[in-house]
Amino acid sequence: MKTLGLQVEEEQGVTVLTPLDQELRMDNVDAMRPQVVQLLDAGPPARLLFDLQHVRFLSSSGLGLIVQMAVRVSQHHGKFAVCGADPQIVELFTGPPLMMRSFPLYNDRSSGVEVLAIRD
Repeated sequence: MKTLGLQVEEEQGVTVLTPLDQELRMDNVDAMRPQVVQLLDAGPPARLLFDLQHVRFLSSSGLGLIVQMAVRVSQHHGKFAVCGADPQIVELFTGPPLMMRSFPLYNDRSSGVEVLAIRD
């Protein structure tokens, strides 16, 4: 499967990562992981929003990548959230295991950016 990539943008002090593939399977997650790891190793963003607006399928590899980002950002006392998830994907986050409910979900990018941009 051709990997279309990962878009990285800054909006109101929030780093927004947007996968451009419709399916986050092991092969394309493995292809984007180095870019995500490089971003996290450079000092995780204080505010990171993972925008799933294009994604219609999320494998366990995709879930693992999201959890990895959430953990790294929270270890550095940052804020992490997911937005734009398809209703079927939302079910993955709102059901068990409890770990999947450890970060907020927003319907769209503007809502996520608005909340994450608020300074504590």
